[in-house]
Amino acid sequence: WLKEEFSSYECYYIGDTVGDIIEGRRAGAKTVAVAWGWHSESKLREASPDYVVHSPKELADVFSRRY
Repeated sequence: WLKEEFSSYECYYIGDTVGDIIEGRRAGAKTVAVAWGWHSESKLREASPDYVVHSPKELADVFSRRY
């Protein structure tokens, strides 16, 4: 039912691994890599996320720019 309720441009997949970014992209979501988690920022950037954030505030800023 989620696919019926939300279009992919409204969905974000937030993760701290390359696998998370790949899964988010496959789902058609915007991807946000958090640089304070499991994989390093450089490794996350290799997966080409839509956003890389370094703090919860930066994560909130991603959404405030959208809405």
